[in-house]
Amino acid sequence: MTSARDSQNKGPLILVVMWVVTCLTTAIVATRLLVRSRMVRMVGLDDWLILISMVLSFIFVVFVTISIRYGFGKHEVTLTPEQLRGSRLNAQIGSLFGILAISFPKLGVAAMLNRILVPTRFHRNVVWLLSGFSLLVGFICFPVLMTICRPHRATWDKRVKNPKCRDPSSSTNYLIFVGAVSAFVDLYFAMYAVVVCWQLKVLVLKKIAVCAALGLGLMCVIPVPFCSVVDDHFSPVIIVFHSACAVAIVKCVHLPTLKQRVDTSYRSSDLIIWTLLEADTVIMASCIPTLKPLLQLFPKRKTSPLVSASYFFSAVHPGRRSHRSSFSGESQQLKELARPSHIHVNSAPSEDTVLPLPSEQGDERSLGP
Repeated sequence: MTSARDSQNKGPLILVVMWVVTCLTTAIVATRLLVRSRMVRMVGLDDWLILISMVLSFIFVVFVTISIRYGFGKHEVTLTPEQLRGSRLNAQIGSLFGILAISFPKLGVAAMLNRILVPTRFHRNVVWLLSGFSLLVGFICFPVLMTICRPHRATWDKRVKNPKCRDPSSSTNYLIFVGAVSAFVDLYFAMYAVVVCWQLKVLVLKKIAVCAALGLGLMCVIPVPFCSVVDDHFSPVIIVFHSACAVAIVKCVHLPTLKQRVDTSYRSSDLIIWTLLEADTVIMASCIPTLKPLLQLFPKRKTSPLVSASYFFSAVHPGRRSHRSSFSGESQQLKELARPSHIHVNSAPSEDTVLPLPSEQGDERSLGP
C-alpha cells in the first residue's frame, strides 16, 4: 500500500495540461494583439484587459509549477516537512492569482460586447455591472483565504503551535459562491450575444454563424459537419472550444474537496487544472471574434454564412445608441444599421468589424428591404 501511494503523482499531468493550454492561450492572445495593432491599427480597452488577464494566468501557472517542484500532486505523507511547506505556500499564492485570472477576463469580454453589439444604455450598464461584481467577489477571496488561520503561516507550516483556525467549510462555501457567480456571468454574456444576434432577419445559417462567433461561452462543442460547411478556416479552432460556463460548474463540483484538510496536495490537484481551464477558456473565446482580419490573408472563396454574417457587424456605428431597454432594442438597431443606406465602405479596417467583410453581391439579396 505504501509503495503504491508513493508512486501516485499527479504533478506531471498538471504540468503538461497547464503549459500546453498556457502556450496555446498565449499564442492566441499574441495573435490578437498583432492583428489589432498592425492590421486594424486600433488597440482598445478590451485588448488591454485581456492582456492583463493573460499575465495573471501566467503568474498562476508559474506558482503552481514551483509548488509541483516541491511535491504538489503527491500524497502529503510522502513529502518531507520542507516539501510540504513549499508546496502549500506556493499553491496558496498561485490560487489567488488563479481566482483573479478567472474574474478579470470578464471585464475584457464586457468591453468587447459593448463595442461590437452597441447595446442600449441599460444593457451596457448590466454587462459592466456583472463583470465588475465577478471581479469584486474574486478580490474578496484574498481576505477570506488569508484569515483561515491565525497566524496565517499555520495554513502551510505545521511547525506553528496552537494555531486558531476556523472551519474550512466557510471559506470553501465562499469559493463555491465565486464559482457560481463566474458561471452565471459567462452564461449571461453568451446568452446576451446569442439572443441579440438571433433576432436579425437573415438566413438561419447566418444567425448560427454569428451566434457561434460571439456565444462561445455557452457552447460546449460545435458539431464537426456544421463547422466544415460554415468555414474551413474557423472550424479547427471552434471545435476544440469548451464552454467556460461548463468548466466553471465542473470546478465548483471539485471545490468541496477543500473542506477536509486531509492530503490536500493530492486531492486538490484536479481543482488546479479546472481553474486554469476556466480562466484560459474565457480568454481564448474572447479572442476569436477579433481574429477576423486574418482571413483577408487567404484567397477569397465562395462566401460562407460565417463570412456573410460579418456584414451586419461591420455596419454598426459606435455612436448610435437606442434608448430601448430590451433585447429587441439591440436587435432592431442592428437590423436598421444593416440596411444598405447605412453601410459605409472604408478603405481601412474598422474597429468594430468582427468577421471579414464579404462582397456586396449576394448579401444584399439576403437583407430585408
